[in-house]
Formats: sequence, structure tokens, C-alpha cells
Amino acid sequence: MLELIRDEPGRLFLIATLLPLLAFFVLLIAGTARRLRGVRGTKPSAIPGYFAVAVMAMSAGCAIVGLSWFLQDANTYANEPLTLESRWSERIDWVRIGSLKHDARPALSLELGYRIDHLSAIMVAMVTVVATLIFLFSIGYMHDERQRDNHGRRGRFGRFFLYLSLFGFAMLNLLIADNLLQIFIGWELVGVCSFFLIGFYFERASANHAANKAFIINRIGDAGFLVALAITWSTFGTFHIPELIEKAATLPADSSALWWIGMGLVAGCAGKSAQIPLHTWLPDAMEGPTPVSALIHAATMVAAGVYLVGRAFPLFTPDVLLIISYMGAITMFLSATIAVVQTDIKRVLAFSTCSQLGFMMLALALGGWVAGLLHLLTHAFFKALLFLCAGSVIHGLHHEQNLSKMGGLRRKMPITAYAMLIGVLAIAGTPLLSGWYSKDRILAQVIGSAAAGHYERPLLLFLPFITAGLTSFYMFRLWLLAFAGKPRDPHLYEHAHESPWVMTVPLVILAVFSIAVAWGWPLWDAESSYLGQLLHAGQPRTVDAQFATAFHHAEANHLLAGGLALALAIAGFAIAWSRHKAGTLLAFGGPRWLAKLLQHKYYFDELYSRIFTKPTVSTAQAIGAFDKRPTDKTESPRRFDFRTLDGVWNAIADVSAFGGAVLQRAQTGQLRQYVLALGLTVVAALGILFVRTR
Repeated sequence: MLELIRDEPGRLFLIATLLPLLAFFVLLIAGTARRLRGVRGTKPSAIPGYFAVAVMAMSAGCAIVGLSWFLQDANTYANEPLTLESRWSERIDWVRIGSLKHDARPALSLELGYRIDHLSAIMVAMVTVVATLIFLFSIGYMHDERQRDNHGRRGRFGRFFLYLSLFGFAMLNLLIADNLLQIFIGWELVGVCSFFLIGFYFERASANHAANKAFIINRIGDAGFLVALAITWSTFGTFHIPELIEKAATLPADSSALWWIGMGLVAGCAGKSAQIPLHTWLPDAMEGPTPVSALIHAATMVAAGVYLVGRAFPLFTPDVLLIISYMGAITMFLSATIAVVQTDIKRVLAFSTCSQLGFMMLALALGGWVAGLLHLLTHAFFKALLFLCAGSVIHGLHHEQNLSKMGGLRRKMPITAYAMLIGVLAIAGTPLLSGWYSKDRILAQVIGSAAAGHYERPLLLFLPFITAGLTSFYMFRLWLLAFAGKPRDPHLYEHAHESPWVMTVPLVILAVFSIAVAWGWPLWDAESSYLGQLLHAGQPRTVDAQFATAFHHAEANHLLAGGLALALAIAGFAIAWSRHKAGTLLAFGGPRWLAKLLQHKYYFDELYSRIFTKPTVSTAQAIGAFDKRPTDKTESPRRFDFRTLDGVWNAIADVSAFGGAVLQRAQTGQLRQYVLALGLTVVAALGILFVRTR
């Protein structure tokens, strides 16, 4: 077995991908068998949770070993990229057309396979490690689901880990896929799993609405992805990403096919990564359990869109990149302003996720391939930490999420409080913490692109810096409202408690990652990040050629960008601290109309409801009314009712039934009548022939 893996070392990542799928099937079979046997008990076992954690930990171990092997091979075959690629990729035919010897047509094939490069190797390691910690946290957070409810129904503890395991497999399959079709399969499976997990508490109407909303909005974006797949196949005859990049390089930059492919992929990425205008599903996804929020917002679903932009970057034309840059800049700014007025601890983090994803999209579109993907990696650790800390607070306060009822919790929940403070410092861009290395690179790339003349409008220059200051403000606002000062609800504070070890251990580990995961040497040099150097080794060659001038200006202005970012982060903290001291953190402090605008999230939901939802529902109701007969019992029924579609079809059925009844009367069973009818028919036929011959 070990020799087989050493011959094809990429199979270690394949094993890491298939292990969560194995856990899914084992939990599915075990749960089905338990229900068939009618096993009863007041407290179902915690074994499904520990089993899922163990399997995901094995997957993380395979990914980490695989990453170390890959980096060793990358050093060995540094000057032989084809050899390296062949060692870390495999493909098999799934569907082949025209492959027979006697068939002269060229063979067309759809293939399944994996391809491991620097980006996918690092991403698989990150996803498995973060997912393992979230799975472990879930054992404590979902403890209540091991109990029976008031109706005697079994808890959903095992089902929760079944969904999580399938979710993990879907995301890993997406990461290692070597073609767009296989990515799309994982893409859709991630969407299905998110539907199950966001709507996990299906007895709540709000959870059902949020699950439907996430599923439908993502389908809108995925329609664009399907269009891109169709054009890709018709234009290039393959979905294999390296081949697509090679063939796309032969087309002119203004190729309409490339433009449509790029726009279709952008639509799919905007849906998955919650970018304007397909962003409204992500805040509502908070209806799911908090570990689900951590998994979706940190390492998996929303990361998929940014990952695909990075993976398929050479396929995007300059016009498409410009659209991505504005989409990311507007998303980051609007989401940050909305987060400023939120009082639900999870919704603050949800809008923060939208904003940080906007940072990543903007960086990628401006040529900061390393900067954007480095921020994706660092964000996964500190955002998972922030969400799990929020889950610890909610668990310790008996499912209370309102920041206005918290305060002073650092005395009751010290581990949670200081772990979350590390996450806040990281996302704010505090020097030497992980977020500082990636955010400084992004802002330097913004200045470098402006200096290189890649865009002339100031919006893309100023919005990122303004958003950096807003990020610091609303994150310190969250921490101060929850953990500092005096308790606002003494009764709630009295019953608050620290979470058990199974929940706090993942917090401590993620806090360590949030500090040191991006360290390099020397530590104070943001460009020295080890993760950044690994990503740079896998950066597409077209990026260096296309954005060389921007890179030069970014390096020249790196200290300026870092200084401005640090000054804005300090300013955001200072404003939050001064308002905390004044006791006005919960007040908006601005014009009433602006507060209302932000509280209603710029009325996107209301606008979509008026333009799309209500007209669609009204049309469906009208069609339904036309389709069905009146149900008013006072109205006498008519035999042939042509006023509705239902009545028309019923009338056709009634006519058919009436004709059948008439013809049935001729079936008497008397032989003499049948012979007479046959004779008359013969006479009539002979008469017709006689007339025609005359």
C-alpha cells in the first residue's frame, strides 16, 4: 500500500478526500440499522461524533504528510515542472465517445481525476485541519441533540455529523479536481450539504427560509457556471484546466468566448462567495448551528468561489477582471458598513465574512494572486476561531446571541474571551499576527495597481483602506460589547459559564494558528510569510507577465500601505474604545436615515422581494387559480367546465368516457348481430368500390 502511494504520491490526497465520504456511508448505514432495529434509549451515544472527528483527523494527517511530500518533490523537480505535474496527477475516462477502432470520428471524453499543485495541496491541508477542529467543537456544542425532544423523537446528533462528513468530502473533491466539470460536481454537492445544514433546525420557519434562500441564490449563480461549461466544451472540447489555460493563451484578449466563459464563472463564484448582487443568503445562513457557520464561513463553501477564481485565473480577460475588482470592492465596503450596526454576534461575523471575501476578490482581480489566496488561508483560521468563540458564548449563555444583553463575560469565560481577542487582533491586521501578513499584501497591491495605471477611478484605491478601518472598529466593538464592561443582563450573566474542554481545546489551537500560521523570517517582514512564498511558487506564469509593473510599485510602496493600514486599525480601535468608555457603543451616532438604511442592509432583500419574489409568487398563484376548478361548494358543478385548464382536461376525459359508454352498448355478445354488422360492412365496401369504378 505504501509503495503504491509512493509511486503515485498524489493518491495520499485522494485518500484524504475519500475518508470523509467513508465516514458518511458508515454513519448512514449505522443510523439506518439503528432505526430498523428500533433501538431505544433516552440518550443516544456520542460515538458518531467521535468517529467523524477521528476520520477527519486521519484525513488531515494524510493531507499534512502529502503536503510535506509535495514540497520535497517541488524542490527536487524545480526545473522539471512537467515531471512534477505527472507525478501528482491522474486521470481516467468517465465517458468516451468515438473511441472504437472502426469509428473514424475523433474521440471525445469526459474525465475524472485529481491534480495537486501548490494551491490545492495547501488548501486541502488547511480545510482538513480546520474541519477537524470544528468537528471536535461540535461534539460539545451539539450535546443537546443527543436528547429526545418533547415529542419523544430521537436527537439529531448522528445526522449532524453525517452531513458534516459529506460536506467535507464535497469540498475536498472540489479542491483536488483537475477539470471544471468535476469542480462543478463538488460545487453542487457543497450547495446541497449547505441546504441540509443551514436548515438543520427544520422545525423553525426561519431556518427553512434561510436554507431555501441559500439554495436558490446559489442556483442562480450556478446557472452562469453551467453556461461557462457549455461554452468551454463547445470552444475547446475539454474541461481539463491546464489544457484550457494553454488553449486560451492562443486566443486574443478580446475573445467573446473567453469573455462569456469568464462571466459565467464569475456568476458562480459570486453566488458561492456571497458577492454583490448574490450576497444576501450568507447572513441568513446564521440560522444553522454555529459550527456550521464556522465551516461555511471559514474553510469550505464561501472559500470555493475565491479558490476557483485563483485556479482559473488565466481564463479571465482584463474586462472580466475589472468587473471582479468592482464587485469585490463594493461588497467589502457595504458589508463592513452593515456590520457596524448589527447586534447579533453571529451576524456581525457573517457580514465580516462578506467583507473579507471582497478583499480577496479585489486582490485577485488586481493581480495580487498570492495576496488574495494568502488572505483566504489566514482568514480560514481566524474566522473559524471567531465563529467558534461566538458559539462558545452562545453555549455559555444558553443560546443568547444578542450583544446588547452581554457584557463582562471575560470574568466568566476567560479562555473564550482571550481566544476571541486574538481572532479580533488578527482580522484587524495587528502586526505579527496572521491577518497582518495577508492584508498588508492586499493593500500594497491596491497601491501598486493604482501607481501602475491599471485603473483610473479612485474607488478601488480608497474603499479598501476605509474598509480596513471599519473592520477594526466593528470587530473591537463586538469584543467590547461581549466581554468588557459590566453585565447588561445580571440574570444572564449569573448563569454564564465557560465551555467544556471539547470546545475550548479547538479555540486554543485555532488561536495559535491565527497568530503564527503565516510567520516567516524575519517575522516583521510581511513579504517573508512562508505561506506566501509557497503560493508564489505556484503562481500562474501569466500573472507575472501581466502585472509586472503593478508588482514593482507594490514592493516600492509596501511600507506606505502597511503604515496606513496600521494607522487605520489603531483609529478603529480608538473609536470603539472611546465609545465603550462613553457607553455609546450600541448607539449608531449618525443620521437616523443612515442608521435605518444600514439596519435594513441597503434594502437588498426588500428590493429582490418586490422585483422577483412577489411577482413570481403572484404569477404562480394566478396560474394555479387557472389550473384548478373553483372550490366554492355553493357553485353548482358543470359537466363541461371550460373556464379553467383543469376543467378543459376534465371535459376531454368526460367526452372520452361518454364515447366509450356509447360504443360499449354495441358489445352485446350476440353472434348473429356481429355477423350482420360484418355483412353490412362488406356490402358497404363493395358499394364504395362500385361507385368509384363508375
